[in-house]
Amino acid sequence: MKVVKKIFQVILNLFICLISICLLFALYNFIQIKFLHKDYVNYFGYTFFEVKTGSMEDTLFVNDYVFVKLNDEVKKDDIVTFYYDGAIVTHRIIEIDDEKIITKGDANNTFDDPIKHTDLIGKVVYIGKEYGTYLKVVKNPLVIGLILGIIILLSIFFDDNGKGVKISDEKKE
Repeated sequence: MKVVKKIFQVILNLFICLISICLLFALYNFIQIKFLHKDYVNYFGYTFFEVKTGSMEDTLFVNDYVFVKLNDEVKKDDIVTFYYDGAIVTHRIIEIDDEKIITKGDANNTFDDPIKHTDLIGKVVYIGKEYGTYLKVVKNPLVIGLILGIIILLSIFFDDNGKGVKISDEKKE
């Protein structure tokens, strides 16, 4: 039984570390967006966005996440994220030259208006299929409460039964 308790304790500790790391990322994200008023968060030269429309369907779907490398080194046929008419958009490059970039959503019939190189946020380097759906489940307060409850119950169940260091209010003389 001691071996099983040790294994569960290690798993619980790893789970708590994972949750702590996620909370730190969420806090960093919150500070960057809410207090520093940034449009997106820079995680070591990368960021991510949720796909909200079907303009890139058959490549990107609603609730997918795109992971974007923040740079302006792009070429024709790259999928890029950029500022367009006050919004952040992810489309494919159709044409590129020194002055402008022409993009188009794969599911759209027409090209977008040309954008400047300075409007470019970066190039899509990874597509997280259905990540948005998973995040909506995890962000649900009921799910968060359930996870915290399980952590607390597992911590109580696999407690070392007082074998740790005891703290006493009395000074021994």
